[in-house]
Amino acid sequence: DYDTAKATELLLSYAESIQLTLESNGVVTYAPGEGEAFDPRMHRKFRGEDAADPALAGRIAHVQRDGYLDIEANSPVTTAEVTVFAATKG
Repeated sequence: DYDTAKATELLLSYAESIQLTLESNGVVTYAPGEGEAFDPRMHRKFRGEDAADPALAGRIAHVQRDGYLDIEANSPVTTAEVTVFAATKG
């Protein structure tokens, strides 16, 4: 009787429990907004993407995975993984 739906429900419940545990200990998830400047202290470049507009170079194109932030120290526990716009060559 253990099917995909039950496995999904169990994993979501587990993820919520972990998130509540982290939050109660001062750690929250964060995700930068698309178009924000890349900050190597807070973000880890997952891949690059050519920018149609040169002004977008060095800015976040997409968030691949949220990061975790220690709110008391205002310091990342785990950086957010992002795709960063790169200047196109030519």
